[in-house]
Order: sequence, then C-alpha cells, then structure tokens
Amino acid sequence: MCFFSTVGCKVPPYYKNIDFKLRLFSLKFQIDPLKYKSVTSGFGVLLKEQGVRGFFRGWAPTLLGYSAQGACKMGFYEFFKKYYSDIAGPEYASKYKTLIYLAGSASAEVIADVALCPFEAVKVRVQTQPGFARGLSDGFPKFVKSEGALGYVIQGHCSSLGSSDTIHNDEIRFF
Repeated sequence: MCFFSTVGCKVPPYYKNIDFKLRLFSLKFQIDPLKYKSVTSGFGVLLKEQGVRGFFRGWAPTLLGYSAQGACKMGFYEFFKKYYSDIAGPEYASKYKTLIYLAGSASAEVIADVALCPFEAVKVRVQTQPGFARGLSDGFPKFVKSEGALGYVIQGHCSSLGSSDTIHNDEIRFF
C-alpha cells in the first residue's frame, strides 16, 4: 500500500482508466467539436479512425506523470512539513500546526505539478496532433527540441493554472 501511495496511485485503477478516456475525449471535443459531438459518438469516431490503439495513446505519459506527481507530493510534503516546523521552532510549530501543514502541502503541490507538466504536455501533443509522435519515448525529445528545455514547465504549468485539475485546494488556501 505504501508503494502505491508513493507513486500517486491513490485511486482505484479503473477510475484513472475512465478518467483518462474522458480527458481524451475532452481534448478531442476542444480540437474538433463538429467531429466529436458526444462521448458515445467520439468512441465510435476514434475506434473507426485509429482502432483500439487510439484509446491508449498517451497512456505512458499519464502513468509516469501522475507517478512523478504523487511521489513529489508525498515526499516534498514531509520535507516541507519538517522544514517549516524547524523554522517556526517547537513552540510555534505546535501552536500553528495546521498552518505549517497547509504550507507544506501547498509547497509540495507546486513542485509536484511542475514534475507532472512535461508528461502532460507530451500526452496532449500525442493525443491531439496526428503524426507528432507515437508516445513518450519519441514525443518527449521532439517536445524539448521544439519548446526548449524549460518550455514544458512554462507552457504546462502556467497554461494550466486555471484548470481545477492543477490548482488544488491547498494552493488556493495558502498562496
């Protein structure tokens, strides 16, 4: 159990699979709303055009990205919790425990989101730009070449700041 929560697998695998498919269609709806009119018609169009393999495009970046995010979230939360407690000192650390835990959580979430960004950026390109890449192994080098070494962080994190998936309650409450 500890291993799975360390790599960010805190929800049942079937939920992530369903969520992954719905996000795929959400992207497709945004790109071509006339072609993908509903989820059910989207399944049919995708199956007809790309076959079963089309449903799994971008799966590796999703798995690795959310694993990196989960590992950073859990690991850095513990680090920042101790770091902020040490800065506050024992008396203030116990008095303001909730605030310290909230600050640790928000700080860890920012780092975790930056760890997720390159994987999400490649996933979106793989799913929405036909011919861009087959997956993460050839998509990531192409993305870094076209956007620069830090382009994925700026494009991924800053463009997703308005997304409810990226900004979490801890970040909203603290920052």
